[in-house]
Amino acid sequence: MIDQAAYADALAEIEARYPVEQWLVEDLQAWPLLRVAALFAAISAAQPAARGARAQRALAACRPAPWLPRQRCAALLFGDGVSFVREADGWWRDRLLHPVCRGLQRLQRRWVMLQPGSPRPLATACGWAEGALLRACLRPPPISFVSLPAYREVAARLARVLARCPEERWLVALAARVLAARRWFSAVLEQVRPRAVFLVSYYHVYGWGLIAAARRQAIPSIDLQHGVQGRCNPAYAPCRRVPPGGYAVLPDHCWVWSEREAAALAAWATPGPRATVIGCPWIDEALSASPAPPPAPRRRVLVTLQHGLGEADYEERLRAALAALRSTDCELLVRAHPATPRAQLAALADRLQHPLRDPALPLWSELSGCAVHLTHSSSTVLEAELLGIPSIALSPLAAALYPEALASGALEIVSDLAALPARVRDLAARPAPLSPAARQAAARQRQARFLAALAAITEGGG
Repeated sequence: MIDQAAYADALAEIEARYPVEQWLVEDLQAWPLLRVAALFAAISAAQPAARGARAQRALAACRPAPWLPRQRCAALLFGDGVSFVREADGWWRDRLLHPVCRGLQRLQRRWVMLQPGSPRPLATACGWAEGALLRACLRPPPISFVSLPAYREVAARLARVLARCPEERWLVALAARVLAARRWFSAVLEQVRPRAVFLVSYYHVYGWGLIAAARRQAIPSIDLQHGVQGRCNPAYAPCRRVPPGGYAVLPDHCWVWSEREAAALAAWATPGPRATVIGCPWIDEALSASPAPPPAPRRRVLVTLQHGLGEADYEERLRAALAALRSTDCELLVRAHPATPRAQLAALADRLQHPLRDPALPLWSELSGCAVHLTHSSSTVLEAELLGIPSIALSPLAAALYPEALASGALEIVSDLAALPARVRDLAARPAPLSPAARQAAARQRQARFLAALAAITEGGG
C-alpha cells in the first residue's frame, strides 16, 4: 500500500527545493499534472488492462461531437461520467451536478451539461463528449517546447515513495493530451459563452483541459467536492510553490462540504484555489426536502466498496469482515463503487461471497437507512458523518484520510476482525449527535448558502 502521507511529505519537500513552478510543456504548466498523476498511475499500475479498456469501448461506440446551443448560458457543467444514480422515476441523475441544475432552474438560468463516459437516459439534457474528446486527445499535435528543470531529481524523490516515478516523456505525453483537450474545450466555450464552468473531479486530462480553456477566456472555474480532500489527496494538498499568476490548470474556486476542506486549501501558497463552504448539496437537498427517515434497524450495516485501490489483500480482508458479520444477526448491504464496470459485478460478488447492491441506487437512501457504515477507506465516511452515522474503516489509510472524523468519534479503525461484530453493535446503539429537526434546519441553511453562491457566480448569464 502506498503511504499517501509520505507522498504528501515528498511533495512538500520537492516544492521547497526545486523550481517546479517553472515546468512548461509548450505554454502549459506541468507540475500540477505530475503532482496528481504520478500517485494515481502508481495506484492503478496493478490493473493496466482496465485503463485501456475505457478508451477502446468509447472508440468502438464513438459518437459524433455533442450538439451545443448557439446562445449564451449561465454555466457549463462537466461531470465525471460515473456519479450517476437511478431514481425511483426511472431516470438517471448526476448526484453531484443535479443540485446545480436545480439551483440554476430556480434562478431561471440556462446551462449546458457535458459528460464523459457511456451514455444513459439522464433526466437533464446532456451532451455525451467522450468520443469527441478521445478523438482530440489520442492524437495530440507534436510538442515543440519542453522545460522541466530538475525533473530527474524530482522523479528520484517521488520514487522513494512510489517505487517508480513516470519518465519525463510520460509527463510530456500527458501534457500534450491536456493541450488537445484545452483546444477542444476552447471551441465549446466560445460557442456557449458561459459565465462559469462547474466540474467534478477536475484532476484528469479533460478537467485540466477545460480549466485551462476557461482561464484563457476569463471564465471562472469551480470544482465541486466529490469525496476526500485534504493533505492526502495531492489534487488538494497544500502547494507551497505557485507561480505569480497561479496555475492555469487548477480551478479558481473549490466549493467544499465543510471548514475542514477549506482549511487545507487556505494553506496553499497564493494564488491558489479559493474555497467556499457550501455544504454537501445532494445530501442537503435530500435532508431539506424529506421528513426525517424512520430510525434505521440497529443491526443494518452499509458496506461501501472501492475501485482501483491496487491493494493485494483488499478483497481478502473485506471477505473476512463480511464473514465475521454474517455470523451475527447483522443485515449487510454491500454496495459496489459506481466506477466498477457492471460486467464485473457478478464476479466481484462471487469473490466476496456476498450479493452486491446495485451501485446505481441513490446513496442517500442506502446510507440513511443504516445504523453503521463499514468500508476499507471510502470517502462515504464523510457523507455518513454529515448524516450522523458512525463509520468503521478496515484500513489504517483511513486515519490519514479522515483525521478529524477519527478525532471526533465519527470514525473508528478496526484491525482485529474478531472485535468487529462487537464494535458494530456498540456503534449502532450510540445516539445520533443531532436530532432530525436540527439536522434538517442546518441543511436548509447550507442550501441557502449554496444557492446564494450559485446566483453570485452566474450573475449575468443566460
